[in-house]
Amino acid sequence: MLNSPTLSDFISQKGYLPALQSILLDIAKVSVQVQKTLLDAPLGGMLGGNAHVNVQGEDQQKLDAYADELFVQGLLQNTFLAGIGSEERDDLIQGSAQGEYIAFFDPLDGSSNIDVNGSLGTIFSVMPRTQTGTLHNEELLQKGENQVLAGYVLYGAATWLVCSFGKGVHTFVLHTQTDTYHLLHEALQSPKSGKIYSINEGNILDCETPVQDYVKNCQERRYTARYAGALVGDFHRNLLKGGIYLYPATEKSPKGKLRLLYEAFPLAYIAREAGATASNGTMPILDITATALHERTPLFIGSVEMMRDLGAHCAF
Repeated sequence: MLNSPTLSDFISQKGYLPALQSILLDIAKVSVQVQKTLLDAPLGGMLGGNAHVNVQGEDQQKLDAYADELFVQGLLQNTFLAGIGSEERDDLIQGSAQGEYIAFFDPLDGSSNIDVNGSLGTIFSVMPRTQTGTLHNEELLQKGENQVLAGYVLYGAATWLVCSFGKGVHTFVLHTQTDTYHLLHEALQSPKSGKIYSINEGNILDCETPVQDYVKNCQERRYTARYAGALVGDFHRNLLKGGIYLYPATEKSPKGKLRLLYEAFPLAYIAREAGATASNGTMPILDITATALHERTPLFIGSVEMMRDLGAHCAF
């Protein structure tokens, strides 16, 4: 493992744009800080809420706010970034006026798992600017297809960084003694099909009938249900083993619950580059044009053959 290239060496050898290399290395650096914080969180008084409700209307956890601050402060010094959009912030944060890119984050995905030591992750996306000078909200109005870098970090028994510059998906694992990420998979390809489905079945009766029918079909085929309560954890498992993740619209959340810019867009980008696919139930996720920083969407994402079967039930 330690004979494999470091993240820095690998992306340099691949010749990706220096600006994007710089942004990814800063993301990786901050993720190491987050990983260390998570290891000591129960003993460091970092569990539980901070008595604040974020812009999503959700009770903010101490670690949500801490991870957000680490990423914002760690990336604001990067002169290639004109701004940052975070799940935990109401508005875009201004960066360098000379920056050519905008970064979007879910700093700590899976907040409900924090106090029980469950799956947690970070999701990120980078898009080019469409204007110059001061960053404006209109620059958010882009398709997911416009992303130039996307990925996620999964904090677990090992810490993985999974990313794509649009030319394949690469995975790296953190060596904790040196705080460096090392290449594990180059140009990872996801299985075309699988036998895992991931959905919160507690909400199944609130889903549209075609979604209920598809889940019933999965049960009849004796597929395995896996749902961790963290998008990153479920997506990562299905990406490697073959499977499908479903977070449809419900009566309670008719527009869906997951965020388009910093959850659905980056994971759909990773999925496409690994040979999988993603939809909102009507159209491909990457074809959607964002309308707001915290816009929500239904999300169906996974192996192409399972997505095809889902489409037969849901007509997309």
